[in-house]
Amino acid sequence: MDLPIPFKSKNNIPVVFACDAHFLPYCAVAVASLLAQAQKHHFYDIFILYAGTLPAHTAGKFQQLGQAYSHAQIRFIDVAELTGRWIGQMLLRENTSYSAYYRLVLPQIMQHYDKIIYLDADVLLRQDIAQLYHTALPAGYVLGAVPDALAYAASAAQREFFAQHTRQLGLNSPFEYFNSGVLLWDLKEFRRQNLSRRLQQCREKFSGSPHMDQDILNAAFYGNTALLPQRFNLFPQPLALAELTLPRPWLAYLKDRAQAQESPVIIHYASIEKPWLYPDMPYADLWWQCARQTPFLPEILQAQETYAHTMRRHFRRRGLYWLMQWGYRLKNKLCKDGGTASQKAFALQERIRTADFWNKRHQK
Repeated sequence: MDLPIPFKSKNNIPVVFACDAHFLPYCAVAVASLLAQAQKHHFYDIFILYAGTLPAHTAGKFQQLGQAYSHAQIRFIDVAELTGRWIGQMLLRENTSYSAYYRLVLPQIMQHYDKIIYLDADVLLRQDIAQLYHTALPAGYVLGAVPDALAYAASAAQREFFAQHTRQLGLNSPFEYFNSGVLLWDLKEFRRQNLSRRLQQCREKFSGSPHMDQDILNAAFYGNTALLPQRFNLFPQPLALAELTLPRPWLAYLKDRAQAQESPVIIHYASIEKPWLYPDMPYADLWWQCARQTPFLPEILQAQETYAHTMRRHFRRRGLYWLMQWGYRLKNKLCKDGGTASQKAFALQERIRTADFWNKRHQK
C-alpha cells in the first residue's frame, strides 16, 4: 500500500480516525466539529482508516464537508491489507466493530510522520485539537492518553474488579489505565525504541481481552504512556455513585473530571450511550448542531429509527438470549473449543445488557 506523506511541511497537524461503514456518518460529525474549531495558522491533515472500497458517494460527502476549509485535507486509507491476516481472530463485543483494532497498525501506516493524534469517531471537539498536538510528552514516552476509570467508580466491588483486571495487564495501579479513544502518539520515539514487536506480542496475548484494543495498548505501552488531563478526553455520562465515601485516589480522579467539565477540549461518548441514540445526553445538543452541518443527517436519523426497532426486538428476546449464553458457556467448558463459545456467550450477555439499558432509558 502507498504510505501517506505529510500534506504540508510546516504547521501540519495529522489527525487519524478509524471506522467502518456503519460509523462513517458519526465520524463525519466528529470531523465537522474538528474543522469548526480549527485555526487557520495550522493545516489539519485528516485521515480516516477504513477497510475495503469506499463508495464514491460517501467519499464525495466527506470532500463536501471539507470544501469550506482551505487549511484542511481529508484522506481515506484502506487498511484491509494490513489487518486481514489477524483481525478476524480478535474479540468483538456487542455494538463494536473490528475498526477498533485499526489503530494497532498506525505505526506501519504513518511511517512518514513523527507525531500524530488518533481519535475515535464518537468524539465532539469543543476546542482546537492543536492544543493536544502541541502537548509535550516527557522524554522516552510514546503515548499521551487520559486515564479511564469512570465506569468502575460506582461501587467497591466494581473498583476491586477493575484493579484486578489492570493487574492482569501488568499495571501497578488502576489509575495508570488509559482510554484508547484519544491518543497523542510519538511515532518517532516508538521507532527509536523499536516497540513494534512488543505491540504485536500484546496483540496476540490479549486477543480475547474484554476491552479489546484498549487492553492491548495498555499492556504494550505500560511505562511509556504519559497521563493527560481529562479535558482532552471527557466522558460526559452522569455518574451515580452508590457510596457517599470513596478512597482518596478515586476522589482525586473525580475531582479532575469535575474540573475537565468546565472547559473540555474533546468530549468522548465512549459508552453505549451515544448522542445520536439518546438525545438527552450531556452536550447532545452541540453534537446535533454539528450533525446538521454534515451531508449525513438523513442517514443519522434513519439509523436512529433502525436502532430503536432492533433494541425492541432484542428486549423481547432477552430470555432466549439468556438461555443461549449459558448453553455456550457449558459448551466452552465441556469442549474446550479455544474460547469461541465463550466469546459468543459474552456477546449475548452484552446484547442483553444493552437491550435492558435501552428499555430503561426509553421508558424514562
